[in-house]
Amino acid sequence: MIRCDFFTKNNLIVGYIIDGHAGYAEHGEDIVCSAVSVLAQSIANGISEVIKIESIIEVEDGFLSLSLRRNSIEEIKQCQVLLETLMINIRDLEKSYGDFIKVVVKEEV
Repeated sequence: MIRCDFFTKNNLIVGYIIDGHAGYAEHGEDIVCSAVSVLAQSIANGISEVIKIESIIEVEDGFLSLSLRRNSIEEIKQCQVLLETLMINIRDLEKSYGDFIKVVVKEEV
C-alpha cells in the first residue's frame, strides 16, 4: 500500500511524504504506483523548476518527500496551487483504489 501523508500548518500544505508500493500489479505494470509517482514528482518539479522555490526533496525507491517547513510564508503560499492539486488528485485515486492508497492529513503545531 502507498501511504500519502500531507502536512499542514495554518491551513497551508507545508510538505508531503509518499511511501510504499501499491501492489496493484506487477512491477512495471502497476498503474496505481505510476499515477502516484507521476503526480508527486510533477509537483516537486513544478515547485523547484517552474516556481523556482527551493525545498527539501528526498527520493528513493518507493519514497518521495518534499518539505517547505524552512521556507518563508510567502514561498509556501506560492506553492499552494500545486500542492492542493496534488492532494485533490491523490484523494481521487484513493476513492478509486482505496485498497492500495491511504491519504492522511496531519496538522502541525
